[in-house]
Amino acid sequence: MLTVKLERGSTMKIVEAETIKIIPVGKPVAPEVPKEVMRIAKELGHDEVHVLGEPLPCTNAVREIIATFNGRDQSFFVGYEGSESICGPVELWNCAYIENSQGATTEKVHGY
Repeated sequence: MLTVKLERGSTMKIVEAETIKIIPVGKPVAPEVPKEVMRIAKELGHDEVHVLGEPLPCTNAVREIIATFNGRDQSFFVGYEGSESICGPVELWNCAYIENSQGATTEKVHGY
């Protein structure tokens, strides 16, 4: 049995879980388009340039914690205020502490 302690300011929420998954869901940052490519695109009458290829990986600015208990999942989002998620607007917690069955903190989760 694991315990997730979510913290936001002086507010704390405690959730019991059998399993926990932590997934990065921060909005990906697009690579910068070279200035020469932008200049050529504008000469051709285009205001935007889209880089095609592999999908961009999500950042750790926002991390989703999925806590499973009795076959039911609960999701919580941890990140810094103002961080954007691929899940749209979400309620952000400042950090989370994962504790084992003896009450010892095994991991601290936060956005970075």
